[in-house]
Amino acid sequence: MDKYVDIVNKDTKEATMRLYGEIGRQVDADLFAQELAALDDRIDKIHLHINSPGGDVISGLSIVSAMRTMKAFIHVYIDGIAASMAAVIAIAADRVSMQDYAKLMIH
Repeated sequence: MDKYVDIVNKDTKEATMRLYGEIGRQVDADLFAQELAALDDRIDKIHLHINSPGGDVISGLSIVSAMRTMKAFIHVYIDGIAASMAAVIAIAADRVSMQDYAKLMIH
């Protein structure tokens, strides 16, 4: 059973994942990257929702690496905040959307 994959729709070949929490503390980035990469063979589009203050850079880079090597189209939705390392993950996607009240902090 996947920890970070919320929904897999086999008919539309789409999946939804959530990156909510601090990377490295609340979010196991290596496990997240593994679950993300495992979707690539069976999914064409991934909806990745982010609400994270960022976190450990080295851990977060495993997610970025997985995203950049995937064939699947990745659409990130910033649901609250994507700060620091979470912002790097967000902009590694093919498309980024933000709620009107959402924040993206790049530094």
